[in-house]
Amino acid sequence: MGGYDEDGWRYVSLTGLRARGWTGGMIHRLLGPPDRLALNPRFRAAPPRRLYRIERVEAAERSAEFRVVAEAAARRSEAVRAALRQRQEDVLERIRAEPLDVPRPNPDKLELRAVEQRARSETKAGPAEGAGAVGGHETAPTVGPPSSAPGEHPTPAPSLDPSSSSSSGPGPGPGPADHTSLDAWKVDYLRQRLFKQYGRLLDGIPGGAPAALWRAEAMALLNQRIYAAIAEAHPGLAQECEKRTSDQLLGPPPW
Repeated sequence: MGGYDEDGWRYVSLTGLRARGWTGGMIHRLLGPPDRLALNPRFRAAPPRRLYRIERVEAAERSAEFRVVAEAAARRSEAVRAALRQRQEDVLERIRAEPLDVPRPNPDKLELRAVEQRARSETKAGPAEGAGAVGGHETAPTVGPPSSAPGEHPTPAPSLDPSSSSSSGPGPGPGPADHTSLDAWKVDYLRQRLFKQYGRLLDGIPGGAPAALWRAEAMALLNQRIYAAIAEAHPGLAQECEKRTSDQLLGPPPW
């Protein structure tokens, strides 16, 4: 991997060296400057490739100094991985342990707030981005950070009748077509309130390549805790919360 034949010599690129276990520090210390700089045949504007003669590389790999340096690099790499795993576990443990305080407005006020939030999201998204048709099905607009979270599926948007009001109280404008839709709107409202308050629990997830998967795992755990807390505080919404939790756990992998 990463081998090249140039001018009758066999060379190894930086990619090839890294595949053989070399780090940047090891290359600098044991090999020094490259033996050849070659243009990238696919991308002429790219920086020249740094090539090292295979004889020099193999000779360095047989040296006692290489073994010492390689073992030290492996220990550092494992220490870094262990520290990252610990940071991830700290985030997950913080999410597991944090008490969640769910808002408990009276039913009429909760319905009003849910319809208000839905109306704002529809206005912000616009007809093209809101309840538009995707694959023949209506979909809900994105509502802040919670709806864009990994592992979440958009709440189906019921048909909106501008002349109608919510089913059990006054509303600021459009209302849902049925109680099932209204339950979904209520859960959306409560979830967004909780996410604004407890989204900080996701802080501390390390960067780098594993971050996407780690953040997805942490987000899924936070979602589960939020839906469980909403169901406990508002038993009438338990079915909607259970459905969302089931969708999250059985749906396709995020990211």
